Order: sequence, then structure tokens, then C-alpha cells
Amino acid sequence: MIQQFGTIDNIYANIDEVSGKKLKEHLINDQDKALMARTLATINRDAPLMIGLDDLVYQGDNTEALTAFYEKMSFKSFLDKLAPSTEENQSTEINYVVLTKDNVADVSAAIDKEFSLQIELSDENYHLADIIGFAIGSGDKWFATNEVELLTSQPIKRLIESQTVKVNVLMLNGPTLL
Repeated sequence: MIQQFGTIDNIYANIDEVSGKKLKEHLINDQDKALMARTLATINRDAPLMIGLDDLVYQGDNTEALTAFYEKMSFKSFLDKLAPSTEENQSTEINYVVLTKDNVADVSAAIDKEFSLQIELSDENYHLADIIGFAIGSGDKWFATNEVELLTSQPIKRLIESQTVKVNVLMLNGPTLL
């Protein structure tokens, strides 16, 4: 209809030329919504600006803020690109206990106010990937397993759903952890 009439105003100015009884009825009944949609979609070029072009000079990445955001959003590949490849960023060995049905209750005793849950996925596309393992812990107390069903065990479930314990979640795309 925009192709035919050119603008929303022309549609309403020529409403009698609109074919289709139901379409015309909808246009008439929703005219205020159509005009509001146009207003919302129109860029206000007269908006007052409190900053000038000189204030918009690029001053480099805010690495600290970017890192925090990438961690919060689990953007592992962005974090990898952001981190400089130095010796201190190389993998370090982490001591852990293999988590089983027999020791799953020990996890609760090892966690105090905060823990990390690292979920390992079978593929880079986390929408389609299967969970193939996970690690849970904090500090030097870690449990790792490829028994994915333990994620739904009561001790783990209580920790994840707790309102008093902070959970940090990290998705690892592709086999890296276990």
C-alpha cells in the first residue's frame, strides 16, 4: 500500500480507494496505532545533543568492562580474542574429584557463598550441542564429571537454585575440560 499511495498520510487521505472491506476497516480502526508506529520509527534529527564530535574520539577498548561483559554473557571466543597470549594465560593444572552418584552430596559441603559451574558442550553451536560434562566448585575444591544426569541431582539442583549462593556459569564449546 505504501508503494501504491506513497505515505501513510496518503493512505488515509485516499482511504476510499483502498480495496478490501476488512482491510479498510482495520486501517480505520487502527489509524492511531499506524500514526504512532510512524512516529516511533522516525528518527528525531532535532534531538538536543549534549556532546560534540570532539567528545566522540575513540580512546581504545575498555578491557575491564569488556571482560566483565563477555564473562557475564559467556562469550568465550571474544574473551579468548581479548586476552593477550602470554605464559600466564596458559592452562594450569586444577585438582579435582571425579563426581559420581556416590559423592554428589559432598559438593554442597565444599560450596560456601559462591561457585562456578562450567558446562562442556559437544559443539561450538550451543543451541544444538549436547552437554557432555560439567565441573562445579570454587577455589581449590572442584568436582568434574561426564555423568550429565548429575546436574539434576538434588544436591546440585539445590545449589543452582539457591537464592543465597552466587552461581557463575561458563559454557565451554567443544571438548576442552574433561
